[in-house]
Amino acid sequence: MVLIACDDAAGLRAFAERVGTYWYEVPVAQLMSPRLMAETFLATLADYFGGLPTLQHLRHRMPAMRLRRGELIEARDRSTRGTFEVPAIRSAVVSEEQKIFEIAREVTIEDLKLDPLDFEPENFVLALQHRIRHGHELICTEEDTIVFRAALSAATPEAVLLEGVFVPPEHRGKGHGKGGMYALCKQLLQHHESLVLLVGEDNDRARMLYEGLGFQTFDEYQVAFFNHEAHGRG
Repeated sequence: MVLIACDDAAGLRAFAERVGTYWYEVPVAQLMSPRLMAETFLATLADYFGGLPTLQHLRHRMPAMRLRRGELIEARDRSTRGTFEVPAIRSAVVSEEQKIFEIAREVTIEDLKLDPLDFEPENFVLALQHRIRHGHELICTEEDTIVFRAALSAATPEAVLLEGVFVPPEHRGKGHGKGGMYALCKQLLQHHESLVLLVGEDNDRARMLYEGLGFQTFDEYQVAFFNHEAHGRG
């Protein structure tokens, strides 16, 4: 996986050529970076190969949104129409691994149109198990049913990167998304200074939900998934 944090165009081009040199020995599965950086990297990679390596999926524009401590719109500050029930949120436990696996797979298919079992099944399972062990799979439940899930992709005292925010289709329209996100933000902001997430370019509903909680867009990202088994040129 490639994560780029470089504002220098010459440096980006040099890095892309270096990646291209070793592509067949160490192929890249995924690229995730600010859009302008990613575009320069991909353009250079295309020049190097005479065309991009085979892509499985490309998200051109993904708003990056951030919520800082003290910016969460509290329930007491909402109008009656904007109120919602705040559920209990907790870390998933090992005995719930299969349920989390099914949800994590479903959200990947829905959001990226990719089945992780066709992409990197072993890494997908290992990453999920790692998150469960470290308390990074957060859920809300009704009886034994998971109605809200979010994962912590990375966490430091300064910031948390959220991913895979999901309400199963059969439980949507009941306030679980807004209530679960509020409970999640309330809990995490006690220990971290800010929360960051990426939103699908066409997911206006999710973006509006996050804005309603106080998130603000601060950048645009681009995400590319390569068919690393093909090792070919697009």
